[in-house]
Amino acid sequence: MFAQMAVIPLILWCCWLLVIFSGHSAHAESEEANIAYHLLWTSADVSGVDTLLRALYHANNLYLIDVVPPANFETVSSAARRALPKDAALRVRQVDAPVPGGVSEALLRLDGMAEFMWWSATRNFDFYTALTPRCFPRLSAQETRAALVKYRGMSFFRVEGAANSHDVDVLYFDSATVFTRNSTARAALIQPHLTFPDRRYRAARLVRSQKHFVASADLVRVAADSSMSWRMLSVLVHANRVVENFFASLALAAGVPVVQTTSLRCDGHHESTANTCLFADGEGDLDGDVSLDGVIQALEPHVQRATPRRAGELPL
Repeated sequence: MFAQMAVIPLILWCCWLLVIFSGHSAHAESEEANIAYHLLWTSADVSGVDTLLRALYHANNLYLIDVVPPANFETVSSAARRALPKDAALRVRQVDAPVPGGVSEALLRLDGMAEFMWWSATRNFDFYTALTPRCFPRLSAQETRAALVKYRGMSFFRVEGAANSHDVDVLYFDSATVFTRNSTARAALIQPHLTFPDRRYRAARLVRSQKHFVASADLVRVAADSSMSWRMLSVLVHANRVVENFFASLALAAGVPVVQTTSLRCDGHHESTANTCLFADGEGDLDGDVSLDGVIQALEPHVQRATPRRAGELPL
Protein backbone atom coordinates (compact mmCIF):
# COMPACT_ATOMS: atom_id res chain seq x y z
CA MET A 1 0.00 0.00 0.00
CA PHE A 2 2.70 2.45 1.00
CA ALA A 3 4.71 1.57 -2.09
CA GLN A 4 1.71 2.31 -4.31
CA MET A 5 1.08 5.62 -2.56
CA ALA A 6 4.72 6.58 -3.09
CA VAL A 7 4.45 5.91 -6.81
CA ILE A 8 1.46 8.27 -7.27
CA PRO A 9 3.42 11.52 -6.64
CA LEU A 10 6.14 10.28 -8.98
CA ILE A 11 3.59 9.71 -11.75
CA LEU A 12 2.06 13.14 -11.19
CA TRP A 13 5.52 14.73 -11.28
CA CYS A 14 6.36 13.02 -14.58
CA CYS A 15 3.03 14.13 -16.08
CA TRP A 16 3.69 17.71 -15.00
CA LEU A 17 7.15 17.65 -16.59
CA LEU A 18 5.67 16.25 -19.80
CA VAL A 19 3.15 19.09 -19.96
CA ILE A 20 5.81 21.70 -19.25
CA PHE A 21 8.28 20.47 -21.85
CA SER A 22 5.57 19.87 -24.44
CA GLY A 23 4.42 23.44 -23.99
CA HIS A 24 8.00 24.70 -24.14
CA SER A 25 8.63 22.80 -27.38
CA ALA A 26 5.52 24.21 -29.02
CA HIS A 27 6.49 27.70 -27.89
CA ALA A 28 10.03 27.30 -29.22
CA GLU A 29 8.70 26.34 -32.65
CA SER A 30 6.38 29.33 -32.86
CA GLU A 31 8.50 32.01 -31.20
CA GLU A 32 10.14 34.85 -33.10
CA ALA A 33 13.76 35.96 -33.16
CA ASN A 34 14.84 38.66 -30.72
CA ILE A 35 16.96 41.33 -32.39
CA ALA A 36 19.55 43.62 -30.82
CA TYR A 37 19.51 46.88 -32.78
CA HIS A 38 22.60 49.09 -32.56
CA LEU A 39 21.62 52.50 -33.93
CA LEU A 40 24.57 54.70 -34.90
CA TRP A 41 22.92 58.12 -34.95
CA THR A 42 25.27 60.44 -36.79
CA SER A 43 22.82 62.98 -38.20
CA ALA A 44 22.12 66.38 -36.70
CA ASP A 45 18.55 65.92 -37.98
CA VAL A 46 16.72 63.88 -35.32
CA SER A 47 13.28 64.05 -36.94
CA GLY A 48 13.53 60.39 -37.96
CA VAL A 49 14.47 58.94 -34.57
CA ASP A 50 10.91 58.27 -33.42
CA THR A 51 9.80 57.01 -36.85
CA LEU A 52 12.64 54.49 -37.08
CA LEU A 53 12.26 53.24 -33.51
CA ARG A 54 8.53 52.78 -33.85
CA ALA A 55 9.09 50.79 -37.04
CA LEU A 56 11.62 48.54 -35.25
CA TYR A 57 9.82 48.24 -31.92
CA HIS A 58 8.89 44.95 -30.33
CA ALA A 59 8.79 44.36 -26.59
CA ASN A 60 11.44 41.62 -26.81
CA ASN A 61 13.90 43.49 -29.01
CA LEU A 62 16.85 45.44 -27.58
CA TYR A 63 17.94 48.95 -28.57
CA LEU A 64 21.26 50.69 -28.12
CA ILE A 65 21.62 54.18 -29.61
CA ASP A 66 25.09 55.64 -29.90
CA VAL A 67 24.83 59.40 -30.47
CA VAL A 68 27.73 60.53 -32.62
CA PRO A 69 28.56 64.22 -33.16
CA PRO A 70 27.18 66.40 -34.70
CA ALA A 71 23.99 64.74 -33.37
CA ASN A 72 22.87 66.22 -30.04
CA PHE A 73 22.70 63.68 -27.22
CA GLU A 74 19.84 65.27 -25.27
CA THR A 75 17.69 65.74 -28.37
CA VAL A 76 18.18 62.17 -29.61
CA SER A 77 17.69 60.71 -26.13
CA SER A 78 14.42 62.61 -25.59
CA ALA A 79 13.07 61.59 -29.00
CA ALA A 80 13.96 57.94 -28.39
CA ARG A 81 12.32 57.80 -24.99
CA ARG A 82 9.16 59.41 -26.36
CA ALA A 83 9.01 56.85 -29.16
CA LEU A 84 9.31 53.70 -27.04
CA PRO A 85 7.43 52.48 -23.95
CA LYS A 86 9.07 53.12 -20.60
CA ASP A 87 9.83 49.42 -20.10
CA ALA A 88 11.59 49.03 -23.46
CA ALA A 89 15.15 47.66 -23.39
CA LEU A 90 16.72 50.95 -24.45
CA ARG A 91 20.02 52.65 -23.71
CA VAL A 92 21.27 55.88 -25.26
CA ARG A 93 24.96 56.78 -25.07
CA GLN A 94 27.10 59.68 -26.21
CA VAL A 95 30.22 58.44 -27.98
CA ASP A 96 33.23 59.92 -29.71
CA ALA A 97 32.97 60.15 -33.48
CA PRO A 98 34.79 57.26 -35.15
CA VAL A 99 36.84 57.72 -38.28
CA PRO A 100 35.07 56.18 -41.28
CA GLY A 101 37.10 53.20 -42.40
CA GLY A 102 39.35 53.22 -39.34
CA VAL A 103 39.66 50.78 -36.46
CA SER A 104 37.67 53.18 -34.24
CA GLU A 105 34.60 52.41 -36.36
CA ALA A 106 35.01 48.68 -35.68
CA LEU A 107 35.68 49.32 -31.98
CA LEU A 108 32.37 51.21 -31.71
CA ARG A 109 30.49 48.19 -33.01
CA LEU A 110 32.44 45.82 -30.77
CA ASP A 111 31.61 48.02 -27.79
CA GLY A 112 27.94 47.84 -28.75
CA MET A 113 28.13 44.06 -28.99
CA ALA A 114 29.72 43.92 -25.53
CA GLU A 115 26.86 46.04 -24.19
CA PHE A 116 24.30 43.59 -25.57
CA MET A 117 26.23 40.67 -24.09
CA TRP A 118 25.94 42.36 -20.70
CA TRP A 119 22.18 42.68 -21.25
CA SER A 120 21.91 39.02 -22.29
CA ALA A 121 22.06 37.95 -18.65
CA THR A 122 18.42 39.02 -18.41
CA ARG A 123 17.38 39.84 -22.02
CA ASN A 124 18.28 37.21 -24.59
CA PHE A 125 18.81 38.09 -28.25
CA ASP A 126 19.33 35.98 -31.36
CA PHE A 127 20.69 38.53 -33.85
CA TYR A 128 22.63 41.80 -33.85
CA THR A 129 22.69 44.46 -36.53
CA ALA A 130 23.85 48.06 -36.72
CA LEU A 131 21.68 50.65 -38.45
CA THR A 132 22.20 54.27 -39.46
CA PRO A 133 19.59 57.03 -39.88
CA ARG A 134 19.33 56.15 -43.58
CA CYS A 135 18.43 52.52 -42.97
CA PHE A 136 14.78 51.52 -42.67
CA PRO A 137 13.04 48.13 -42.24
CA ARG A 138 11.08 46.83 -45.22
CA LEU A 139 8.79 44.62 -43.11
CA SER A 140 7.00 45.22 -39.83
CA ALA A 141 8.89 44.50 -36.62
CA GLN A 142 6.97 41.26 -36.07
CA GLU A 143 7.51 40.11 -39.67
CA THR A 144 11.24 40.81 -39.42
CA ARG A 145 11.41 38.70 -36.27
CA ALA A 146 9.41 35.92 -37.96
CA ALA A 147 11.66 35.99 -41.03
CA LEU A 148 14.82 35.55 -38.96
CA VAL A 149 13.67 32.92 -36.46
CA LYS A 150 14.08 30.15 -39.04
CA TYR A 151 17.74 31.08 -39.42
CA ARG A 152 18.70 31.35 -35.78
CA GLY A 153 22.44 30.71 -35.41
CA MET A 154 23.34 32.03 -38.88
CA SER A 155 25.12 35.28 -39.74
CA PHE A 156 24.48 37.19 -42.96
CA PHE A 157 27.20 38.97 -44.95
CA ARG A 158 27.69 39.88 -48.57
CA VAL A 159 31.28 38.75 -49.06
CA GLU A 160 32.83 40.44 -52.09
CA GLY A 161 36.11 38.54 -52.26
CA ALA A 162 39.56 38.81 -50.77
CA ALA A 163 40.48 41.96 -48.88
CA ASN A 164 41.72 44.77 -51.12
CA SER A 165 45.50 44.99 -50.90
CA HIS A 166 45.42 48.80 -50.76
CA ASP A 167 43.23 48.57 -47.63
CA VAL A 168 45.20 45.96 -45.69
CA ASP A 169 48.76 46.08 -47.03
CA VAL A 170 49.24 49.83 -46.57
CA LEU A 171 49.59 51.22 -43.05
CA TYR A 172 46.94 53.66 -41.77
CA PHE A 173 46.69 55.40 -38.40
CA ASP A 174 43.29 56.15 -36.92
CA SER A 175 43.65 59.33 -34.88
CA ALA A 176 40.24 58.80 -33.22
CA THR A 177 41.86 56.13 -31.06
CA VAL A 178 44.01 58.90 -29.55
CA PHE A 179 41.92 62.09 -29.55
CA THR A 180 38.64 62.58 -27.66
CA ARG A 181 35.60 64.64 -28.61
CA ASN A 182 37.07 67.55 -26.62
CA SER A 183 40.18 67.69 -28.75
CA THR A 184 40.61 70.51 -31.25
CA ALA A 185 42.43 68.10 -33.57
CA ARG A 186 40.34 66.66 -36.38
CA ALA A 187 40.10 62.86 -36.23
CA ALA A 188 41.20 61.31 -39.51
CA LEU A 189 42.69 58.25 -41.11
CA ILE A 190 46.32 59.14 -41.62
CA GLN A 191 48.39 57.42 -44.30
CA PRO A 192 52.16 57.77 -43.74
CA HIS A 193 52.92 55.96 -47.04
CA LEU A 194 54.28 52.84 -45.38
CA THR A 195 53.53 49.22 -46.19
CA PHE A 196 53.74 46.00 -44.19
CA PRO A 197 57.22 44.43 -44.41
CA ASP A 198 56.07 41.11 -45.87
CA ARG A 199 52.34 40.60 -46.35
CA ARG A 200 52.84 36.95 -47.35
CA TYR A 201 53.19 36.09 -43.68
CA ARG A 202 50.05 37.82 -42.45
CA ALA A 203 48.53 35.94 -39.49
CA ALA A 204 45.03 35.65 -40.98
CA ARG A 205 43.22 35.15 -44.27
CA LEU A 206 41.12 38.26 -44.85
CA VAL A 207 37.94 38.70 -46.86
CA ARG A 208 36.00 41.86 -47.69
CA SER A 209 32.26 42.29 -47.23
CA GLN A 210 29.70 45.06 -47.28
CA LYS A 211 29.72 47.21 -44.16
CA HIS A 212 26.21 46.16 -43.15
CA PHE A 213 25.69 42.64 -41.77
CA VAL A 214 23.41 40.68 -39.45
CA ALA A 215 25.33 38.67 -36.83
CA SER A 216 24.10 35.70 -34.85
CA ALA A 217 24.37 35.76 -31.06
CA ASP A 218 27.16 33.18 -31.38
CA LEU A 219 29.21 35.50 -33.57
CA VAL A 220 28.55 38.41 -31.20
CA ARG A 221 29.95 36.36 -28.33
CA VAL A 222 33.08 35.56 -30.33
CA ALA A 223 33.51 39.16 -31.46
CA ALA A 224 32.91 40.78 -28.08
CA ASP A 225 34.94 38.45 -25.89
CA SER A 226 37.46 36.06 -27.40
CA SER A 227 41.18 35.93 -28.01
CA MET A 228 40.40 35.13 -31.66
CA SER A 229 38.61 38.45 -32.04
CA TRP A 230 41.41 40.48 -30.51
CA ARG A 231 44.00 38.67 -32.58
CA MET A 232 42.05 39.31 -35.77
CA LEU A 233 41.62 42.97 -34.82
CA SER A 234 45.34 43.31 -34.16
CA VAL A 235 45.93 42.19 -37.75
CA LEU A 236 43.70 45.03 -38.98
CA VAL A 237 44.39 47.76 -36.44
CA HIS A 238 46.34 49.77 -39.04
CA ALA A 239 44.11 48.97 -42.02
CA ASN A 240 41.47 50.85 -43.98
CA ARG A 241 37.79 49.73 -44.18
CA VAL A 242 38.25 47.73 -40.98
CA VAL A 243 34.55 46.95 -40.47
CA GLU A 244 34.26 45.52 -43.99
CA ASN A 245 37.35 43.32 -43.50
CA PHE A 246 37.16 42.40 -39.82
CA PHE A 247 33.72 40.98 -39.07
CA ALA A 248 33.33 38.72 -42.12
CA SER A 249 36.89 37.43 -41.72
CA LEU A 250 36.25 36.73 -38.04
CA ALA A 251 32.96 34.93 -38.79
CA LEU A 252 34.63 32.60 -41.28
CA ALA A 253 37.61 32.02 -38.99
CA ALA A 254 35.39 31.29 -35.98
CA GLY A 255 33.47 28.60 -37.81
CA VAL A 256 29.97 29.95 -37.18
CA PRO A 257 27.42 29.33 -39.96
CA VAL A 258 27.69 32.19 -42.46
CA VAL A 259 25.50 33.15 -45.40
CA GLN A 260 28.03 34.89 -47.65
CA THR A 261 25.77 36.12 -50.47
CA THR A 262 23.39 38.57 -48.78
CA SER A 263 23.70 41.05 -45.93
CA LEU A 264 19.87 41.40 -45.70
CA ARG A 265 20.24 45.06 -46.66
CA CYS A 266 19.56 46.74 -50.02
CA ASP A 267 21.67 49.65 -51.12
CA GLY A 268 20.59 49.84 -54.75
CA HIS A 269 23.81 48.30 -56.10
CA HIS A 270 22.98 44.60 -55.94
CA GLU A 271 19.77 43.81 -57.82
CA SER A 272 20.27 40.05 -57.42
CA THR A 273 19.74 40.20 -53.65
CA ALA A 274 17.05 42.90 -53.52
CA ASN A 275 14.30 40.42 -52.64
CA THR A 276 16.24 39.10 -49.63
CA CYS A 277 16.56 42.46 -47.95
CA LEU A 278 14.99 43.15 -44.58
CA PHE A 279 16.47 46.66 -44.47
CA ALA A 280 16.93 49.33 -47.12
CA ASP A 281 18.43 52.79 -47.45
CA GLY A 282 15.51 55.18 -47.14
CA GLU A 283 11.87 54.59 -46.26
CA GLY A 284 9.64 52.31 -48.28
CA ASP A 285 10.21 49.46 -50.70
CA LEU A 286 12.84 49.45 -53.42
CA ASP A 287 10.92 47.24 -55.81
CA GLY A 288 7.23 47.41 -54.97
CA ASP A 289 5.39 45.22 -52.48
CA VAL A 290 7.44 43.17 -50.04
CA SER A 291 5.98 40.22 -48.16
CA LEU A 292 7.26 37.95 -45.41
CA ASP A 293 6.73 34.85 -47.54
CA GLY A 294 8.49 36.49 -50.47
CA VAL A 295 11.57 37.35 -48.41
CA ILE A 296 11.79 33.84 -46.93
CA GLN A 297 11.40 32.27 -50.36
CA ALA A 298 14.14 34.49 -51.78
CA LEU A 299 16.44 33.73 -48.84
CA GLU A 300 16.31 29.94 -49.12
CA PRO A 301 18.83 29.54 -51.99
CA HIS A 302 21.29 31.78 -50.14
CA VAL A 303 20.90 29.82 -46.91
CA GLN A 304 21.40 26.50 -48.70
CA ARG A 305 24.80 27.76 -49.89
CA ALA A 306 25.79 28.93 -46.41
CA THR A 307 29.18 28.05 -44.94
CA PRO A 308 28.41 25.30 -42.38
CA ARG A 309 29.54 25.30 -38.80
CA ARG A 310 33.03 23.92 -38.28
CA ALA A 311 35.70 23.90 -35.62
CA GLY A 312 36.81 27.49 -35.26
CA GLU A 313 40.45 28.36 -35.78
CA LEU A 314 42.26 31.42 -37.02
CA PRO A 315 43.56 30.56 -40.52
CA LEU A 316 47.34 30.87 -40.57
